[in-house]
Amino acid sequence: MSQHIIPYPKGFWRIIARLPLYLQQAGLGWVLRLFPVIILTTQGRKSGLARHAVLEYRRHGSKLYLISAWGEQPQWYKNLVQQDSVTVQFKGQEWQAKASTVTDPGEAMRALYMFKRTSPLYEMILASMSSASTIDLRTLKAVSSEFTVVRLDLLDEKPTLEGVAVKNRWIAPIILGMTVLAMVWMVLARLSDSD
Repeated sequence: MSQHIIPYPKGFWRIIARLPLYLQQAGLGWVLRLFPVIILTTQGRKSGLARHAVLEYRRHGSKLYLISAWGEQPQWYKNLVQQDSVTVQFKGQEWQAKASTVTDPGEAMRALYMFKRTSPLYEMILASMSSASTIDLRTLKAVSSEFTVVRLDLLDEKPTLEGVAVKNRWIAPIILGMTVLAMVWMVLARLSDSD
């Protein structure tokens, strides 16, 4: 297997990876709707507490697909293997879901293809996560078993785990106000420079 181009997030990079969680808590969760990301809430297998992860997904009907860039190493993956009942937040909604690792090579290939077709960057990322030097339909079929693909089946039930709640509603108006003030200041500065 080739070297991963995505390092496992530690230290500063872990904080950056968790930034969407902080946006959600600050009342700026609408920003996440611009990207194909979910907040996955699992039950900690040791603590029993709600644990949150931000992950990129692709949707097919009532199913969401995730790819673990680090195989079975992430805590969110270990948690959902232990307890398959999870909560998913995306597009401003919260869902109960049943998580399972995709073991069917055909289903895994289709899920991987959904990621590959959205961006040429995914060809490089998927190749770096597998033994293939390039990724196309032929090689994707051959290496699909090398990936950890998770399927989330959305259920029409009330979520049993609490997702990431908005805790600091006051932050969003402050950020918006500061942004407006900065823009006004820049316009006034340009006007005074043109005189």
